[in-house]
Amino acid sequence: MKPEAIKAELRRLFTEAQKLEVDLVRHQVDWATWDATKRRDGEGPPEWLINQDDALVKLT
Repeated sequence: MKPEAIKAELRRLFTEAQKLEVDLVRHQVDWATWDATKRRDGEGPPEWLINQDDALVKLT
């Protein structure tokens, strides 16, 4: 593989990693918010929160 192609691939992978990091942080905040406010209701986490887990796992 040529050096330019390697650089381009590394740039692409780095950009994907940065986007995933933002998504992970938002998801952690969502979980923390639910944990702090709704968990005491005795209900399990909402479906959308669980679905975010699944979606993020598929991305990694």
